[in-house]
Amino acid sequence: MLGRVNILNKEEVDKILEGLQEILKEIEEGILELEGDWEDIHSFVETKLIDRIGDVGKSFIHQEVEMIKLLLI
Repeated sequence: MLGRVNILNKEEVDKILEGLQEILKEIEEGILELEGDWEDIHSFVETKLIDRIGDVGKSFIHQEVEMIKLLLI
């Protein structure tokens, strides 16, 4: 959605989707385990995504949080 409304460009969207697909595949294959002191699955995926794609992932997460806040106002 963020790509469709031009908040993120195609390269950023592709990077995020690729990172998320890799994380899912590794979880399904048992390579990446949901262990540790994670608040929830979202914080786990957020951290893993930022580790993999850097600032694009962080930007994505922050924009998502801000949109949710706006919807709740």
